[in-house]
Amino acid sequence: MKNYCTLFLIYILLSSFGLVEAQDMGNYNYNRANSTQATAAEEVRLQPYIMNDSTLVINAKLLFNIRPTEQVAIFSLVQSGKTLDNCHELMNSRLNGFLNGLTQMTISTEAIYIDVISQVPTFEYEIEKKIFSRTANEVPTGFELKKNVHIRCKNDSQTFDKIMILAAQQEIYDYVKSEYYLSQNQYTAVSDSLRNEGIRIIEKKLNQFKKLGFTTTENLAYKTFSEDFDLVDPHKRYQSYEAFNNTSNLKRNYKNQQDMEKSKTFYYTGVSYTDYDLVISPIVLEPTLQMAYQLQVRYVFKRK
Repeated sequence: MKNYCTLFLIYILLSSFGLVEAQDMGNYNYNRANSTQATAAEEVRLQPYIMNDSTLVINAKLLFNIRPTEQVAIFSLVQSGKTLDNCHELMNSRLNGFLNGLTQMTISTEAIYIDVISQVPTFEYEIEKKIFSRTANEVPTGFELKKNVHIRCKNDSQTFDKIMILAAQQEIYDYVKSEYYLSQNQYTAVSDSLRNEGIRIIEKKLNQFKKLGFTTTENLAYKTFSEDFDLVDPHKRYQSYEAFNNTSNLKRNYKNQQDMEKSKTFYYTGVSYTDYDLVISPIVLEPTLQMAYQLQVRYVFKRK
């Protein structure tokens, strides 16, 4: 029992030393400092650790920042027309111009998919004037057609810039999002690397505990292990803020005031490194896929 208590205290001390992230203040923090939602201290999360007089659980948590090999970009098109034929004709003209430009970029037709979203009639109100009243009647005005274009391409900034320019030339301005993917070989290599590193970390912790006289072979009834993978897409890790400073004292003198619309800025922020024993490729220059891995070994000892 004494060995378990000593191990518990040492493990907490070791867990308190981890990777630390630092950055300059920036406008994001300036905005938070002037916000009522800003807090003096962020919540601290401790690594999961379970121990009693017969059970010991040791975790290895790892994170791998991976540059995606491919992406699927989605662009949205909206077209209105007086008639259904006119609506499709205008849509196809824009769409064919966009597709021809993609073909010239050596993007094959197999890497492009057209997703039809909706085809609905449009209405507006027509005012009917009478002697003693006015009535607003809803009347049809035409049709609205929506389609999405899915484009599979390499994760390359120059290639994507050309696609954005082609889209703008065809009056396609709604870039919805990009989904990022790994090749099967890359996914297998990354997962195998994380598993091997997780095993190494578990073995290292056990070897360090042996210096304290602790052993997992004495009175061991059985042991089990489990693992978990999680892949975080970069488009889910964007946050927004508004950078401005309002020093006017008008709000103290006027009950009603009309504020200007502030432009929102978006930025990428990856998963925090706080809870991880090891981060592979920790310095991130561009948005990346982040694969998290946890290996857990559970030792159950015979009760004395």
